[in-house]
Amino acid sequence: MTCGCVIFAYDGDIAYGPQAVLASRLVKKHLDIPVTLITDIATASAIDCSIFESMIYTNVNDSNKRRLAGKEIAFKNGNRHSVYHLTPYDRTLVIDSDFLVFSTRLKEYLNSNYDFMICENMKDLNPSRQGSHVRFDPASLDMLWATNIIFNKTPEVEALFDLVEHIKDNWRWYGSLYKFDTRRFRNDYAFTVACHMMVDFHTALPSPVLFNDQDQLIKVSDQGLSWIVGMENFLIKTTDQDVHMMNKFDLLDNLDKLTELSND
Repeated sequence: MTCGCVIFAYDGDIAYGPQAVLASRLVKKHLDIPVTLITDIATASAIDCSIFESMIYTNVNDSNKRRLAGKEIAFKNGNRHSVYHLTPYDRTLVIDSDFLVFSTRLKEYLNSNYDFMICENMKDLNPSRQGSHVRFDPASLDMLWATNIIFNKTPEVEALFDLVEHIKDNWRWYGSLYKFDTRRFRNDYAFTVACHMMVDFHTALPSPVLFNDQDQLIKVSDQGLSWIVGMENFLIKTTDQDVHMMNKFDLLDNLDKLTELSND
C-alpha cells in the first residue's frame, strides 16, 4: 500500500505556493512520506517544485473571500472533494498549506487501519477564546476541521467525498438545514455534514495547536516558536507541536527561518 501527503495550493491575494513548499518539507522531514501538490500552472511557475514527488494541475474557477488580520483576501478552496480521485496514493494525508508538521504524531495514525480520519478540534492556547470549538448553531452540529484528513480508498470513503461535492453544489440548502453561514464555502462545514449524514463516519485525529489571524509569530529558532497571542499580548512558546497557522502574513514573513527548521 502506498502512503503519501497531498496539499492544495492556489495563489491569490496570498501566495499559497511558498507555504505549500514549506509544509511539504516539514512533512517529509517528520513523517517521511512523499508529497504531491495539487495546483495550477501559475502557482507552480512561481515556486521550486522539486520537493514534490508529483504535481497535479487543476483549475478552480470559483473563489471565496475572508478577512485575515484585518484584510479581506480572496482564496480558492472549492475542489478539496476531488482529492479522492486525484491522489496517487492508497492512503492519503491531506493538509492545508498553513498546517506545519513539527512532530511525528501523525505517523501513528498513518500506520493505523482506520479508513477515514479527521480533526475534531484544535488547541487554542489562549484560554479566554472560544478557540477551536465551533458549533454551527445551538441546535446543530459541532464542526470538524478539514485542515488535516487521512483516508483510504474504499467504496464508503468514495461515497463520503462524493457527498461533500453534493453538499457544495447545494450549499444554501444544506446551510438552511444545518444552520450554518453560507456566505462562503468551507470544507470544514461540508465534511462535518457529510460525516454526520453517514452516521459520524470518521475517527478523530490528534489536535494541533491553533493560532488565529490575530496571533503573531515573533521568533523562530531550533528551540521552538515564540508567539504573541491575540489582543491580550501574552507570550507563548511551542516546541515539537504541529501548528495550524492562520496568520498567513506572518507565515510568509518568517518563511526563510521556518524553512531552516525543515532542513535535516
